[in-house]
Amino acid sequence: MFIFSYFIRLSTGVLGPDLMRDLGMDAGQLGMLGGAFFYAFALVQVPVGLALDAFRPKRVIVSTTVLAALGCLFLSLAESFEMALYGRILLGLGTSAVLMGSFKIFTHWFRPDEFGFLSGVMLSLGNFGALIAATPLVLMSSKIGWRSCFLIFAIFVALGTLSISLVVKDPAPGRGSQIAVVTSWRERISKAILSPLALVFSNRHFWSIAISALIRYGSLISIQGFLGTLYLIEVLGYSAQKAGNILSMISIGYLVGSPLAGRFSDAVFRSRKKVMLVGLALFAITILPFLFAKARSDLLWYIVFFGIGFFSSVGAVGFAHVKELFPGEVAGLALTAMNLFNIGGVGIGQQVLGVVIRRFPKTPSGYPPEAYHQAFVIIFVASVAAFMIYLAARDTHPSRAPG
Repeated sequence: MFIFSYFIRLSTGVLGPDLMRDLGMDAGQLGMLGGAFFYAFALVQVPVGLALDAFRPKRVIVSTTVLAALGCLFLSLAESFEMALYGRILLGLGTSAVLMGSFKIFTHWFRPDEFGFLSGVMLSLGNFGALIAATPLVLMSSKIGWRSCFLIFAIFVALGTLSISLVVKDPAPGRGSQIAVVTSWRERISKAILSPLALVFSNRHFWSIAISALIRYGSLISIQGFLGTLYLIEVLGYSAQKAGNILSMISIGYLVGSPLAGRFSDAVFRSRKKVMLVGLALFAITILPFLFAKARSDLLWYIVFFGIGFFSSVGAVGFAHVKELFPGEVAGLALTAMNLFNIGGVGIGQQVLGVVIRRFPKTPSGYPPEAYHQAFVIIFVASVAAFMIYLAARDTHPSRAPG
């Protein structure tokens, strides 16, 4: 289900031309359609975290993925931009608990020294879904049309929801439940909502990890989303196809690196902070070629873009680190709060860097090299800051994690 959630997340981008033609949308509306998913997803991360801690996570996952199936159905029936927008919002809401709910279940059914590897595998699988999404979606749309694609997605999500409800084992009753027997609604709200929020968001170590994640993931997606492609084409003169091949190395690096980072933090270094600091430092170093290298060397840029994905994949360890800062009763909230910063980094990073580049005059061949140089300087400085901020976080030991 998690792989498929990445698949449908990218659907409007890949199928964008067909949607624009059939629904009479312009580029601005297509961008709004794509962003609606992430805004809806981000909006409910904290409530989802509270629900994962207060109720059994399988119930939360099943309840939300029903909305994802409805979102696919809405899109398959859409006759207007507004209906397609409602569908994308439902998709954002419906996939909001899949990854974090899985992490919450992992905290109960696996040892602490296995969590880093498991979270890395999950993120690697999701990235694999993103990597393979484009070509199958285009082929499906050309054969059966985009509406039929979304109808098939709705059926797959419904079947996935059913399989989760039948196969996945929830934590045993009483484990991870944050709601105790209380005498009033005020006390219930305090125990279930206010106390967990205060516990997580007043922790300075959480803020160090979360702000660092915002910078790292925002930089990664900005490069992968638009900056890397434009740099390769407009500055280095690569063709769009060759630029796409080079850019794909980010996904491959992330796919390979996530489980390795998790395993190293679980069993080799037995430390979350050490692995994160190494990854953050090397991620910053991979930005340097954008500042100094001018040569159009295929090997160099294949290595650089692989390194960007590989070293940023330590984000899987960041989730393990945050989880281990808190007792298991608030693990769901801690993980979704961390994920909120990841998603926030995507929006902030792309918006800020887009503004920086647009400050320079655009020519028929694109923006000048100085525009991209300034954008990558910002990414490098921010990446160094992310490393420095992470130094303030307290380390955790996988075998001594609370909860």
